[in-house]
Amino acid sequence: MKNQKRVYPSSQAELYTISKIGWQNCAVNLGLFSNLKPKYTQEYVAGKQAEADAMHLLPDLRQRTEVAESLHVLLKEDAKACINMWLRLKNHIREGFQESLVASKLDAAGQSYYIKASGNWDSCEMMMKAGSAFITENKAGLLLNQNMPESFPADFENTFEKFRKLHYDYLKSGTNSVLATNAKLMAANKVYESLMSMFTDAREIFKTDEPMLKIFTFNYLWKSISKPGAAKLKGTVVSSDEQPVNLQGALITVVETGAEALTDSHGAFLFPSIAGGVYDLSVKLNGYKPLLLEDTEIEAAIPNILNIIMEAE
Repeated sequence: MKNQKRVYPSSQAELYTISKIGWQNCAVNLGLFSNLKPKYTQEYVAGKQAEADAMHLLPDLRQRTEVAESLHVLLKEDAKACINMWLRLKNHIREGFQESLVASKLDAAGQSYYIKASGNWDSCEMMMKAGSAFITENKAGLLLNQNMPESFPADFENTFEKFRKLHYDYLKSGTNSVLATNAKLMAANKVYESLMSMFTDAREIFKTDEPMLKIFTFNYLWKSISKPGAAKLKGTVVSSDEQPVNLQGALITVVETGAEALTDSHGAFLFPSIAGGVYDLSVKLNGYKPLLLEDTEIEAAIPNILNIIMEAE
């Protein structure tokens, strides 16, 4: 599904308020609108107001990302359990095979993935997959001399399966978040386009009545409801490791304006003055997967705090 692009200039919350005001103004002057176009009926206006209500009730950005953030916390815990389980396997390999074979056996069991497993979920899953296959192929040798407990293969597999399912759910939550974002953008675009179409008709109806024309002008209504003043955006960028590390040198870019900020030695960044609105934020740092935080709402006249988590490549 292709990502939707925003066609409205305001935040979604502001669009909702402007739409409610605009269609209420239309309802008050319904006779004039219906004289211009018969489609303007009470039912038509009520339908447009209902579309705005439905858009407003769709999950906002924080609601859409809450599931992924919760799963991220659980993944950290399960990744730690996987690493501990793999380290137990490593000890069983060292005890169960002659020294000249240990290095090759550890490689077969996924040691190359272990290095990145604490901060990279894909590496963690590949480590456990390799370990599971190794146990299956070398079970007899590992069990010799009571080196490996009989219950260990099942314990290893259960830990792996729990992580694999959680990892899948985490990836799915990201996809669902994109779909939900697109759904809300599509609904908001439709609300905006319907509103602007009605405002175009209002310009014909009230072309000689400037005071009335104002209340059917998007920018006039937007200005009347917007909070004055610039906003501040600050936050931190940290790694997704089991023990998060503050990331220095991450570049945060406001896509729409080109404004940039770099994180300091504490992982902190600051945009001291930014107009309230809705922005896409790009986050990049060598060695980490780039991020695009779409439709980040910045409220005017207050400090906005955004904490960002980056995964290692």
